[in-house]
Order: sequence, then structure tokens, then C-alpha cells
Amino acid sequence: DKAEYFTSAGRTEIIGNHTDHNGGKVIAGSINLDTIGAAYPNDTQVIHITSEGYRDEIVVDLTKLSKSNYKKGTVALVAGMMEGAQKNGFKVSGFDAYVSTNVIAAAGVSSSASFEMLICTIIDYFFNDSKMSYNDYAKIGQYAENVYWDKASGMMDQMACAVGGPVLFDFADRDNLKYSKLDFSFGKFGYKLVIVNTGKGHADLSQEYSEIPGEMKAVAKVLGVELLHETNVDALLEHCNEIEDDRAVLRALHFFGETTRVEEAADAIHHEDYKKFLELVNESGTSSWELLQNCYTMKDFHEQKITRTLALTQLFLKKIGAGVCRVHGGGFAGVIAAIVPEKEQQSVAKAYNAVFKKLGDDSPDFLLGVKDLTASACKVLNDKLHDAQGVLYQSVGSRQNVAGNGRFPLNYTYRLVKYFDGANDGLVGEKSFPWGADFKYLTVEGKRGISHGDVIDLNRENIPGFDVREFYVKLVHDLKTKGY
Repeated sequence: DKAEYFTSAGRTEIIGNHTDHNGGKVIAGSINLDTIGAAYPNDTQVIHITSEGYRDEIVVDLTKLSKSNYKKGTVALVAGMMEGAQKNGFKVSGFDAYVSTNVIAAAGVSSSASFEMLICTIIDYFFNDSKMSYNDYAKIGQYAENVYWDKASGMMDQMACAVGGPVLFDFADRDNLKYSKLDFSFGKFGYKLVIVNTGKGHADLSQEYSEIPGEMKAVAKVLGVELLHETNVDALLEHCNEIEDDRAVLRALHFFGETTRVEEAADAIHHEDYKKFLELVNESGTSSWELLQNCYTMKDFHEQKITRTLALTQLFLKKIGAGVCRVHGGGFAGVIAAIVPEKEQQSVAKAYNAVFKKLGDDSPDFLLGVKDLTASACKVLNDKLHDAQGVLYQSVGSRQNVAGNGRFPLNYTYRLVKYFDGANDGLVGEKSFPWGADFKYLTVEGKRGISHGDVIDLNRENIPGFDVREFYVKLVHDLKTKGY
């Protein structure tokens, strides 16, 4: 019955791609999507976490912490964090928590780091008298990912989620990370950050992520240091022929150039030189594509969702004459980031309206239509419209469980609707569905769920547990039984 409430934001990396793990610099910022939780100690040595939208409870026994007991997934992450906290001298104990998030998974906005920082906040508040620093939080999250997930990540994601706001980070001293807040937003110069889903998931990419810091550190070793931030590009050029791994050399060149770009970007922000800032972000994206090479995997180089989406987006940006785009976050899969003028959202609406007009809508309004689908807008409409006598009103809704299980555009709009209204079918939130005397809510077991497109049989796809034709046959049968 008792609970305390906690929150942790997601983050976006603005510039400084893959430099944190070698002591470089990054500009990142928290976003207005967050992970929230209600928690309270349970006076045991067992942690119980229920996460909205996930069937299985996360249970971690603090007396049995080891990688052999917790091998994968979120439960391994939590176990790793508890072990990391203990190794850093902090107390842990059992607690019960209910967690919900609108931080988009697999979108490069650090849904995992947001969750990690939420858990750190909980154990800091309940068991450590709020004495843990952001640096401590980041070390604990990094330990869990490095050891329990076998992912050689740095601490940028965790620090950006924990500190909040636009921040310049210097990762040269791991034990005493330096950071300074920046007076910055894309809106200040009339732009918006748009995250574009490429349709390629992040699963099983730990090796690709880990190879980047590994290759950079291998170069550093040849140059006589541990991390690249301890040397410079002149030393690399002098010893270049001693390094047999060509890709490692390219990735080291990216590191040195990227660290310089971050410094220049911070200066451009300080002087409000946003033209220069956008040029630097564009250069950063090109370097990630060409030198860092984190836009596709060598395991399946024929599948290049990131590079394809970048190429198509660049054509669009060239057409409008403004904006830049780049791979976002760790890369290899997931999303790209496009920084576009705010006015261009009208171009998107215009394109959709042209399609709707061809389909028979004489006065389409895409933006108004999207707004009208929110639960708050539906409630206003419901209050205005009254049921007519002699008419049967009933409604049907479904739940799409994962963004990727809806065809375009539902795989994109799912995340937007989830942000505003939570559970949804890819187009409409659950709270917008109910209308009339009878409401049917369609769900199935497993991760897939049932999308808006599935209910109207848009894709002619068979779904285990849901036969769309039988559903409509039964619907008509029930109406006939009621005398309609």
C-alpha cells in the first residue's frame, strides 16, 4: 500500500558518436520521454519488478547474484546493477516496484539506460541516503552492461539520462567525469529533432558494438597508451603502418575528428552559430558512416536499413534545401536522426493530405485528424455527441504490443500514440476506444499483439489466436441475434 515515485528520462546523442568509451567528448541531452516507477522496500533480499506491457515479473534474489544465475534480458541487467552497486561500496536490498515507460525501445534514445538510472535512483533513495553521485549511477549501469550483457558500452547513455538537459560531457577521467550544462534546444533556431525508424532491430548486436571500443583500444595500445584520448592524431599518422587492422585505423581517425567536432559544436552553441552547428553535425554523421562504419553489420551487409534511410532522407533534405541527418546512437540498426525545420512538418501533412484527397476526402486535414485521435480529444467529442434513440452503439479496439509488429505507418505511429495515451493499436489509444453499450478489447498471448491494420485485415495475415474473418462472422451473428 505504500510507495514512493521515481522518474528517469531517455536521452539523445547530439554529437560525439562512439567517443565516450575511449575518454572522448560528447554533447547529449535528455528528452521528454521517461521511465517512471512506484517502489517501496519489502524487507527481504529479493527484488520484484513488474513492468507494464511485459508478461513476466522481474525477480532477482540478492543472495544469488552471479552471471551464471542471470544470463540474459532485463533480469540480468538488474542483477548486474545490484552486483555493480555492491562492488562500488553501496548497499542494496529487496524492493517491490511497478515500472512504466514511454521511452521508445530500439530507437537510440536509451530505453535501457533510462531504466538503469531509475533503478539506481530507487536504491540510492531507499538504501544509501541519496549519497550516490551521477558518476556512481553511470558506473553501475556500465558494469551491468559490460559484465552481464557482454556489451562494451561506455557511460554516456547513463550520464545523459541521469544529469538531464543538454550537456557537454568529458569522459577523460572515468572516476571524475566532467560535464557542463548547455543553453540549447533545436527549437531556439526553428528546427526539430526527428527520430526515424529504419525497420531494423537491435537484437544480437553486442559483438558489433563491442568491436568499436575494442579496435580503438587496440590502436591506443600500439601508440603506447590505454585509451585514445591520451594521444593524438599525429601519433596515429606516425605509427599508422604498424597497425594491420585498416578498419581500426579508420575508427581511430573518427575518434580524433569527432572529439574536435564536439568542442567546436559546444563553441558554436555558445555563440549561437547554428549554421556552423548543423555543419558539424552533418560532418559527424558522414564520419560515422564512412570511418566509424556503424551503419550496417558485416554479418549481413546486404541489409542496410540505416544507410538506405540516410540516403533517402538526404534526397528529401536536398529537395527542401535545409536540415541534416545522421545515424543515431550506437548504430548498426534502429533509427536515424534528422534535424529539420519546424515548418517542414507541414510538408509531411501536405503529402498525406494529397493521398487522402485521391481516396475521396474533399477536405482532408492530416494534423487535425491525428490530434483528434487522442483520448482527450475523443472525450471532448463524446461529450458533444449524444446517442440517438433506437441505435445500437458498440465499439471494438485492439492492442499492438510491439512497434515493429505493425506495418508502416503503424510501426511509427505506435510510439507516438503510446507517448500520449499508452497502450494502443498503432493508431488509436486504448482509452479512446470505448463507445456505447458494448466494448470488445482484442488481445492475444505473446509479444505480437493485434494492430489496427490486423483488425481491418489490411495485410491479409494470419495471427495466432485471432482469426479476423471469424471475428466479423461472429460480430454479424451477434447483431442478428439481437434483432438487427
